[in-house]
Order: sequence, then structure tokens, then C-alpha cells
Amino acid sequence: LMLDQDERLVIVDLGIAIVLKGAETQVQPSEMLGTPNYLSPEALAPLDSSAAAGALELSSDVWSAAACIVHMASGRKPLDGMSVPEIARHVCRQRRAPVVPPEVEGPLRDLLANCFTWNAQQRPTALTIYEL
Repeated sequence: LMLDQDERLVIVDLGIAIVLKGAETQVQPSEMLGTPNYLSPEALAPLDSSAAAGALELSSDVWSAAACIVHMASGRKPLDGMSVPEIARHVCRQRRAPVVPPEVEGPLRDLLANCFTWNAQQRPTALTIYEL
């Protein structure tokens, strides 16, 4: 997570670059790009044959931002200690989200839990995260 010149929060994965077209990226459904511990189910889907890959929309970044916040709060990467296939299975097939650490309380805990909703359309918006 970084702040841009206008002090807006931006998700950055320095290992990849994706050009945005509207609200969807130019990633093919068969591709997985990014750091697996922070990826949404729709981004991990190419690694799990039981999951349907969909277009990566901004709601995918909401999941990733929540995963970054979990890492900052706990000092540990979400799903730490799991291999890439285990992460894909855990999130895509078992539909299990990263655990929000117990030290995160109150409205932030509820918000993070909602960010890890499997249905991308039900996740809060980036503006909701920013306003909290």
C-alpha cells in the first residue's frame, strides 16, 4: 500500500503491472498475477480447477487491501505458511477467507470481515475503507 501524490491509497505489487480499462483489468481468466497471500478468490481462480475465473474488478483490490491491513495489524502475511496451491484451495474451493487477527477490534474488524466476502459484488467499496 502506498500513497500517491494526492494522498490517495494505492495498492502496488511491484512484481507486476496491469493496465486498467474501465473497472476491469486486461488479465486473461487463465492468468494469475500478484502475490497469492493477498489475492482475491477471483484472482486465484486460475490455480484451482473448481473455481470459476471472472473479470478482475476493483472489488478484487478491496480484498487485497484488507489482506494488507491484516498483515500490518498482525505482522504476518495472511495465510502464511501455506503453499500457493494450498492458498488457492483454501480460498477458492473451501471458500475460507484470511483470519482477521484478534488485536483488530470494533468497526475495523467488521469492515475487514466484509472485505473478505467471497462474492465480489457484496464487498465494501474502496471509499468505505478509506472513510473508516
